[in-house]
Amino acid sequence: MKEFHVQIVVPEGKVFDGSVNALSVMTTEGRIGILAGHTDLFAPLGIGELKLSCADGERRAACSGGFLSVSGGEVSIAAVSIEFSEDIDLERAKKAKERAERVIAAKKDRAAVDAAKIKLARALTRISVADRRK
Repeated sequence: MKEFHVQIVVPEGKVFDGSVNALSVMTTEGRIGILAGHTDLFAPLGIGELKLSCADGERRAACSGGFLSVSGGEVSIAAVSIEFSEDIDLERAKKAKERAERVIAAKKDRAAVDAAKIKLARALTRISVADRRK
């Protein structure tokens, strides 16, 4: 399979810069896959799993929004946050899930419930990605 270049940055700096065979990521419109030669594209990212298929195996990460750009055969991702599976603290993610579920169940403050739903989606993504560690 033909490789292409991917660079991923978060506010703290670059977290990935290398060649991949395929990339899969959640946009706000649904999951998309990118292969070498993909047409130019700009898309907002949603909360979900990012998967990089590299020559030495797969890398999975929890992505929490941002933007993806495909231009001239190269992919750039500017993410709000990216946590690769090996960096996820599973117990912390489970506690965040529980806190969010409590706020949602209480139904006291609409703004707090809306924020908790986002936090719940992030926690569930982190848990799912961490559960797939090899």
